[in-house]
Amino acid sequence: MNIKQASVFFSRLALFVIYFWFGLLKVVGQSPASEMVESLFGKTLAYVPFLSFGIFIVFFGLFEMLIGILFLVPGKERLALGLFFLHMIMVALPLFIIPSMWTVIFVPTLEGQYIIKKSGPYQLCHNNRLCYFTQRTSGSSPNKCVRIA
Repeated sequence: MNIKQASVFFSRLALFVIYFWFGLLKVVGQSPASEMVESLFGKTLAYVPFLSFGIFIVFFGLFEMLIGILFLVPGKERLALGLFFLHMIMVALPLFIIPSMWTVIFVPTLEGQYIIKKSGPYQLCHNNRLCYFTQRTSGSSPNKCVRIA
């Protein structure tokens, strides 16, 4: 295993641990982010019939766990990244629609900092996306990759 392969492997493993662990915390009702998620739920999805917060938080946790698992499954990287970017949009919403995420302009609350720090996994995915979507072509140099169509 060369350094690039190790980097991709450990990036995937880190994403799995983060997403599976925090998803599991939501499923078992132990997530410290539940209050913030409930506040966002109240502003966006509370009016959907037959969808309570209790049901939503479990499915949201399962969604996060699925993202984590897909990062480990070879060949499912595109699906994992698609779900990951959808998740990042959902996670960033409170910064824009819940005013209590900011104490003053550009000074986030503890919850706001939590959301902003979630951009770390985004960078991890963004920096390694070519490793997920590339393969060597026959006859190409060992360091040259092409995008898989």
